[in-house]
Amino acid sequence: MPFDLNLNGMGSRLFILLNAVVASSSVHDPKVVSHISFGSCNMHDRRQPLWSSIVATKPDMFIWLGDAVYGDTAVAPGVRRPAVSSDLEEKYAAQKAKPEYQHLLANVPRIYGVWDDHDFGKNNGGAEYSERSSSQSVFLDFIGDAPDSPRRSRPGTYSAHTFGPKGKRVTLILLDVRYFRDGGGVLGEAQWAWFEKVLRERADSNLVLIGSGIQVLAPDRVVAESWNQHPQERARLFDTLRNANLAGVPVLLSGDVHFAELSCIDAGLDTPLLELTSSGLTHGWGEVGEFRFLPYPVGYLARLLMATLPGRYQLDTIEHQQNISRVHGANFFTRINFGSVKIDWDSQSVGLAAHNADGEIAFNHTFFFNKSNFHGSSFVKCNEANRVFEVASGYAAKAIAMIFVGIILLDLCLLVALLHSTLQSFCCKETEKVKKL
Repeated sequence: MPFDLNLNGMGSRLFILLNAVVASSSVHDPKVVSHISFGSCNMHDRRQPLWSSIVATKPDMFIWLGDAVYGDTAVAPGVRRPAVSSDLEEKYAAQKAKPEYQHLLANVPRIYGVWDDHDFGKNNGGAEYSERSSSQSVFLDFIGDAPDSPRRSRPGTYSAHTFGPKGKRVTLILLDVRYFRDGGGVLGEAQWAWFEKVLRERADSNLVLIGSGIQVLAPDRVVAESWNQHPQERARLFDTLRNANLAGVPVLLSGDVHFAELSCIDAGLDTPLLELTSSGLTHGWGEVGEFRFLPYPVGYLARLLMATLPGRYQLDTIEHQQNISRVHGANFFTRINFGSVKIDWDSQSVGLAAHNADGEIAFNHTFFFNKSNFHGSSFVKCNEANRVFEVASGYAAKAIAMIFVGIILLDLCLLVALLHSTLQSFCCKETEKVKKL
């Protein structure tokens, strides 16, 4: 059972150091990895068409990046109460029993994962959630962590895994953005110390994949959480990557937002910093009728809203895109999706892609380990991180969203007025007919 200590002063610092030492080494699998699939935002009681498509691509592993189930319980539209472990156990059991998911478990050799808020047990929750220790135990049972897993004996679901020999080495680092989250930060000092140590130990990796339940680079999220809401932590993440002196390339993977997106910024590293977001496995903002609590046309309105938001740190050039439209080079896909990372060790290249329900590529981009020719084209550029832009675009996004909501409400009012006027006119005509009779 994970433990939760409340220590102060010297005791707290000693705990952080001991935790970093005990849990720092990543698990090393000598097998070469070349194909990784991942996804997030999955409801156990919805149709789940993606698992067969994922299996058909024959990945070496699948990574859960949050919201494997929606364990917090809805009590009203938009309001969810914190879960108890029995809520989570019931929903994890239902998910695990799904024939489609059983097909994945039988055909994909490795399943890894970290949680976000809904499988953590509290919507947008963090360190204040009193049941986090018990919900961690239930989550680890679902993922299939061994009894002697480091995550069984310490707070938090963060983990690291390394694959392949030197020269063909991939390190996967999964960060827990929930357990230690408070007003001061996202990861907590124990996890930061662990993260820095893992980066130093695996600095010789060709590819370092860093998973986060919430987006890291996006500056203009209207509703969803992101690292941009914790600018000091986000800056610390960039500083940590710069100071790690990685021989290879770091890439961010994330979920949470119910659409797929490919972002890129110049964070002062040897290479541009890419982030591939994939969400959701069972419901996306562009799905018509998939959100049961939203009216039929909202899927189209959501896509239109995204197309008019301020320019994100999205890649200007991609090889293929399947979407409602191409607006300022936007790389996003709003239907249900899963993400993939494919490594071609012969050409020393990595393909990042989002796939639709049929497994077809919705959008993709390829980069090279050769840092002097990273994108393989001089036409592909990544913008430099800019805090002024990030703050301004956040406010602009909220303003645009409010305008959209205002227009929708105005249209609804006009529709009601039209219906009322039509009904009143009809009633008056019927009354006149009766009088004439």
